[in-house]
Amino acid sequence: MVKIEDIALTLVPKLSNRAVAHLLEVFGGAEQIFAASREQLVLQGLLREDVAEAIVARSEFETARKILERCCGGLVETLCSTDNDFSQRLAFTDDYPHIIYKVGNASLMNNPLLCAFTGDYEGSSSYGEQMTLQLVEQMAQAAPETVIVADLENRLAMYAVHCALDCSLRVIAVTRHPLWNFAELERAPLMAEIVASGGLVVSQSAFEPVDSDESYKRIVAGLSDGVVVVEGRKIPLAQCADSYHRALFAVPGRVTDSMSQGANHLIATSMARMATSGRYIVEQLELE
Repeated sequence: MVKIEDIALTLVPKLSNRAVAHLLEVFGGAEQIFAASREQLVLQGLLREDVAEAIVARSEFETARKILERCCGGLVETLCSTDNDFSQRLAFTDDYPHIIYKVGNASLMNNPLLCAFTGDYEGSSSYGEQMTLQLVEQMAQAAPETVIVADLENRLAMYAVHCALDCSLRVIAVTRHPLWNFAELERAPLMAEIVASGGLVVSQSAFEPVDSDESYKRIVAGLSDGVVVVEGRKIPLAQCADSYHRALFAVPGRVTDSMSQGANHLIATSMARMATSGRYIVEQLELE
C-alpha cells in the first residue's frame, strides 16, 4: 500500500531514482527514511547535506498528501516498488522508480514475455514500418501472450503499438507526461485504446513532464525482456537496455541508408542479435 512517505520521497529535489533505491536498501522503507536524522541520512545514506535537510524538513508532505487523495478512487493510481503488481524486472535494476503512476492493468508488467520496439526519434521510414509490422505479426503468431512495451515519444514505437493492437496483443505504454489530465494529453485516444484492450499506461511523473529523457527510457528498458531496434541514427534506448543486460535485437538495413546506421552498428559490434523474424525474437527471449 502506497503511503504519503513513499510519494514524498520521490518528490524530494535532487534525489535521483538511484539515490532513493539506495536509501530504501539502507533504511528499509520510506517511513524509516523520514524518521532518520540529518546525520544518519548524510553518513549512512550518503546524501548531500541540503538533500538530507529537505528530507528532515518533510517539505514535500503536503504535495504528497494531495497526490494520494487525488488517486483515491480516481482513474490514475499509484504503484509502489514494494507492491505485488510492481514490475519484478524493473525492481531488480539499481535505479528503479519507487513510485509510478498508472492507468490500466498493472499485473501486465509481470507478464512472461515483454518486448520493446524503438526507432529514430525524428521519424520513421517506410522500410522501418514495414519491418515493424512484419515482426509484430510474426511475434503474435508465435506467442500470442507477448506484450509490446513502447515509448510514446518514439514514432516507430507508436507504430508498433498500432500493429500490436491490430494483432490483439496487449501493450504497456510509457509516457514522460503526467497522467492526471489523461483525456487532454496529445496521445489520449491511443492511450485509451491501449487501456481498453487490457493494456497499461505508466508515467513516473506526478505533475510535470519528466525532465530527463533517459529517465523514462530506462523505465521502458527496465520493464522489457528485450528491445528491438528497427532503425535510427542514434538509439538511446539500446544503451539503456544494454546497461540492464536486456536482450538486444536489431533489424539490418542498407549500409548507404542513414536511418539504418544505428541498427547496423549494433549488429556489427555484436551488441545486438540480428532480428531475422518475429519467431526468432520470441525464441531468444524465451531462452533468456
